[in-house]
Amino acid sequence: MGTDTLLGGRMFVVARSDTRLRPNVARVVAASPATEAEVPAQLLLGTLLLVAPLMLLFSVAVAYMIAGNTFKPVDTLINEVEAITDGRSLHRRVPTDEADEELARLADTLNRMIGRLQTSFGALRRFTADASHELKTPLTVVRADVERAMHPSAGADERMQALEEAMQEVARMSDLVDSLLTLARADEGRFDLHREPIHLEPLIRDVHETALILGEAAGVTVTLPLVEDAVVMGDSTRLRQLFLNLITNAIKYTPSGGQVEMTLSLRNNNEVGLAVRDTGVGIAAADLRAVRVRL
Repeated sequence: MGTDTLLGGRMFVVARSDTRLRPNVARVVAASPATEAEVPAQLLLGTLLLVAPLMLLFSVAVAYMIAGNTFKPVDTLINEVEAITDGRSLHRRVPTDEADEELARLADTLNRMIGRLQTSFGALRRFTADASHELKTPLTVVRADVERAMHPSAGADERMQALEEAMQEVARMSDLVDSLLTLARADEGRFDLHREPIHLEPLIRDVHETALILGEAAGVTVTLPLVEDAVVMGDSTRLRQLFLNLITNAIKYTPSGGQVEMTLSLRNNNEVGLAVRDTGVGIAAADLRAVRVRL
């Protein structure tokens, strides 16, 4: 860049030598006035003030779109978790976004947590149903014994016997509560059976005595025509609970005036069979297979 002394102002000057034109021409010089490229400071400032807000708005809009696309999976995750927290939708699971590794890990963690909550809620419902079902039978027996002891025509010996039976049922209810707690622990994977050799004949006769009281209150005849003693490895408390459940359901679904029969017999292949027959509505074939228990 040089200065034009004739025209005034500054000029852009370019000089280039060409060997083909020597020696006649040493170099070629071209120039252009610099005034054409000069921008006034006021015009530059005005342009900057006009363009800067537009660029800022454009940058904010682009950043908002990028942030929205980035956090959209997080919003979806939050909405899904909020829909599951009502306790009735624990069967649902949070969708996993495989494209985002961090969100996928978070979704997997939430799904495992929801699965554990579903298991806990299911165990709580089963515990409540089992407690109401299991406690109903001994409470009925205790009520029958107390009513028998309070009957005006009952003698002293009969009253004492009834109260002793009531005390036995109270003790069994206490054991039953412990058993229900054990079942609750079993749902959590912390269940242990105390297996030992057990004679089934005394156990079945004890269940039959309880069934007689339940059947008398329901107007149902309970018989035990066949008992063959057998020794099995098992938990006496759990087996009594199982047998009592079977006979209680048979009495419950047999109309008044009906009959319920219990038999304990030895079968081939070292199997012991406890059969409960009644004149009630019976059990569906699909559910009957689930009743069979191998000792």
